[in-house]
Amino acid sequence: MPIRWSSTYVMIDQAEKKKEYVDTFVYELGLWQPTSEKCDQVVLMKLTADEWKCVGLFASLLAHADNAQQNFSSDAGPTIHLALPALEALHNVWDLHAIQSKYSVFSTGLKKGAEKISEYYEQTADSDAYTMVMLLDPSSKDSHFKKYWGSDLHAEALKHAEKIFKTHHLEMYGDGGDPASPKKISKIGKLLRELSSNEGEEHDEDEVADQSP
Repeated sequence: MPIRWSSTYVMIDQAEKKKEYVDTFVYELGLWQPTSEKCDQVVLMKLTADEWKCVGLFASLLAHADNAQQNFSSDAGPTIHLALPALEALHNVWDLHAIQSKYSVFSTGLKKGAEKISEYYEQTADSDAYTMVMLLDPSSKDSHFKKYWGSDLHAEALKHAEKIFKTHHLEMYGDGGDPASPKKISKIGKLLRELSSNEGEEHDEDEVADQSP
């Protein structure tokens, strides 16, 4: 079953913010029922104060997923460098809430959600792009690895990045190092060559004209 955390958050959040209207809708829906028995059944669907409190807590949990998705899902510019930090933050906060008594009713769901985040995170290991773009981002460079990954993983990430850079550098330029810089051509030299070329073409045309019967 596809997971739609962000869209579910929007729905739950709006319902919680407009709970008075939701309660009124359920009550009036009951009044339209053909029998009093069906009316009572519909009215029983109205949420209690404690149930609305749970809805609010649920919305606060889903807000973390929505924030994570918004961080690396944007049309304004590249966001792949935010993928790992967003997944790590979401996993940490859900893993923490899963053991807090305040969210005990959601504990099982939070643990399952954290497991799903771990699956997504492990899939990023199939590509070096996620770590490389973070290191190449001038606004952060290796600050995230240094702060959250620990010294060993930080050093390993840098070493791996150096290996990748060296491999691609050798593929492009070989063992000789940087490619030779192209010689600069002066503007006057370029103009003289063009002039010489034009004169040669005109001379050839004159010869052709002289040979014409």
